[in-house]
Amino acid sequence: MAVSLRSIRLSAEALGVSVFTIRRLIAAGQIKAVNIGSRVMVSEAELERAASQGVGSTRRSKRSANTEIIHLDTVPALEDRRGPQRR
Repeated sequence: MAVSLRSIRLSAEALGVSVFTIRRLIAAGQIKAVNIGSRVMVSEAELERAASQGVGSTRRSKRSANTEIIHLDTVPALEDRRGPQRR
C-alpha cells in the first residue's frame, strides 16, 4: 500500500493557508506529520481529514467575525471631537 505524502509547502497550498500555519498546526498536534530525513511530510489522507474538520481556507477567521460596519455620516466631524482649533 503506497502512501502519498506532501511537503509542508504543498500541504499549505492544498489547505489554502500559510506554511507557518501548517507548522503551527503540526506542533499543536492538529495535523499529523512524519519526518523523512530533514523533511517534514504530511499524508494526503491527513490533509483530507484536516480539511473536513474545517482547517484551511473554508474556515472563517476570527478577525472577520469581529468586524462591524461604521457609517461615515454618523461619525462626528474632526473639529467636533477636538473642539475649536487655534489659528
